[in-house]
Amino acid sequence: MKAVVFVDDLNMPKVEKFGAQPPVEIMRQFMCQGGWYDYKDKKHPFLKIQDTIILNAMGPPGGGRAFITPRYQRHFNVLAVAQFDENSMKTIFSSILKWYFRTGNFQAEVANFEAKVVAATLQIYKQIGEDLKPTPLKSHYTFNLRDVSKVICGMCLCTKNEVPNSEVLIRLWAHETVRVFGDRLINNEDRLWMMNAVKEAVRAPFGANFDTLFKHCDLDHNGKVETLDEFRSLAFGDIYTTYGM
Repeated sequence: MKAVVFVDDLNMPKVEKFGAQPPVEIMRQFMCQGGWYDYKDKKHPFLKIQDTIILNAMGPPGGGRAFITPRYQRHFNVLAVAQFDENSMKTIFSSILKWYFRTGNFQAEVANFEAKVVAATLQIYKQIGEDLKPTPLKSHYTFNLRDVSKVICGMCLCTKNEVPNSEVLIRLWAHETVRVFGDRLINNEDRLWMMNAVKEAVRAPFGANFDTLFKHCDLDHNGKVETLDEFRSLAFGDIYTTYGM
C-alpha cells in the first residue's frame, strides 16, 4: 500500500527575504532525500519515509501566490487546466436558466432576462478574481466556476409566483450573488467593494437604477442605499415560525 499526501495551495506560503518558502523547502527535502531529520532522536536522527506519494495543487502565481522553485517542481509531472472562455460559460449557464424559466412557466419579462443574469454573474466573477486576490491573510479568496454555478442554482430555487417580474428577479440575483461571493469576505472594505460591484452590475448589464430598485432597503430614507447595513437588509428565503407553549 502507498500513502498519498495531498497538499493544496502549494504556492501560498509567504516568501522570505532570501526568496525561499520554508514549508516548500521542507517538502523538497523529503523529495530529494526521502525523509526528514529528527534532532530529538540521537540514535536514529534521520527518519526515512517510504511508499508515499506527494500530490500538489496550486493556482497561477499572482496576488498572494508565488512562483515555486524549479528545484522542487522538477520532481513532478505538471498538469495545467485551462479555464473556459467567456462564450462557453455564457452558453452553459444561459442554457440552464433558459430551460428552468421555460419549464417553470415564468413570465416572459422574467424569462427574457436569462442572458443578463448570466452576464452580470460572470461580470462579478471576473471582477472579484482580479480585484480581491488571495493573500496569506485571505487564502480562502479563491473563486471558480462552482461559485457561478451556485448563483445560478440558487436562482433556480424560486417559482414563477415568487418572481413575478424582472425587478424581483434582479433583487434575487443580488441576494444570491452576495450570499455566494460576499459571505466569504472578511472585512467591511471588501464587503463595500462587493456592494459597489453589484451596483455596477445592476446598472449594466441589467440596465436598472440600483437606488430605485432597492429603495425598500433605504433605512435612513435619504433616497440612496449606500451603507452595508442597508444592503444587508435584502433577504430572500423560506421562513417558518413555530410557537411553543
